[in-house]
Amino acid sequence: MTKNMRQAGDNTFVDILNNIRVGELTMDQLEILDSRRIPLEGPFADGEAVRIFPTTKQVDANNSAMTKKLGKSGILGTLTIGIGSRVMLRRNINVNHGLVNGAMGIIRRIEWPSLRREQLEPDVHQRRSEGRAGPLKEQTRNESHNSSMHQFSRI
Repeated sequence: MTKNMRQAGDNTFVDILNNIRVGELTMDQLEILDSRRIPLEGPFADGEAVRIFPTTKQVDANNSAMTKKLGKSGILGTLTIGIGSRVMLRRNINVNHGLVNGAMGIIRRIEWPSLRREQLEPDVHQRRSEGRAGPLKEQTRNESHNSSMHQFSRI
């Protein structure tokens, strides 16, 4: 990635993240982070707050607990999600449409074309940004054996 989209405009947080990356966190920066720490139990126990864990094992345990609370079935595989699951993109898909690394949302519905054998990627993505909401149609074009290009257009 060449541009940090998630922390754009927040230089204090960018500096903290950069210092964490190289292991040179200052006491002032540690105090800022500590002031934002929220216990897992309490007012935010419902899963509305974003939670950051130091290990993938803890992430998996939290994701599993949140999915069980939803009471809905998810998609089997590496990541189990269901209606109501909170998700965050981990790579830029389309910067112009706000589908960038760090963009967050809630799964409202899951759709695939009828009779599709591999149900991996839905064809329609719903996004809400700047008061505008609407479905986006994804068109995928294979560029080479291992890569493809994703293009979104408003329906």
